[in-house]
Amino acid sequence: KTTDIDFLISMPPRLKRKIDVPDALAPLGFRVEFNNAGYMTLYNPELHIDFMVPEKGKGVDHPVTVDRLGVRATALRYLSLLLDNRITVERDGLRVNLPDTVNFGVHKLLISTRRAKEAKAAKDFLNGCEILHAVMDNGEASKIKSLWTSIPEGWRKTALQSFKKGLERISESVDAPRVGQFEEVKAFLAQR
Repeated sequence: KTTDIDFLISMPPRLKRKIDVPDALAPLGFRVEFNNAGYMTLYNPELHIDFMVPEKGKGVDHPVTVDRLGVRATALRYLSLLLDNRITVERDGLRVNLPDTVNFGVHKLLISTRRAKEAKAAKDFLNGCEILHAVMDNGEASKIKSLWTSIPEGWRKTALQSFKKGLERISESVDAPRVGQFEEVKAFLAQR
């Protein structure tokens, strides 16, 4: 379980009408909180909601205002990967777009290299490896190869570089057979 939800917003947002998200969630007890840099979180005692947009070009070090939603979002590298090949899940009449499993796994490897906190970097690396190994184990390695060959060469290098430090970070908490599975993922990704 988590108390954090991250909403990824495509830029520009594909909305037919303007929606003030903070006002819409206020009746549910959500309040707006800004940190020192101006980044916005909606929170109530049970949940924190953050908004993100894909970082483009050289990036920005300030919040990105999304007027159509009334929010300030954080621009982060590699998020565009999560917008590609999305899947839609419907439950109880609610439709939610989620990242494709393979895209999510590769994204986790990529962001593990950018995390300042060691524990979060290790968790992202571990999750990325587990997801990609599960896809391979399910006989769908071709999906990984298809995505892998479509992303920029620099991203592939970064993801492969994540293994050196990532395996060190998890070495004490993960048993040898699982580490072996992660080595299989690395070997598969390193194939030309």
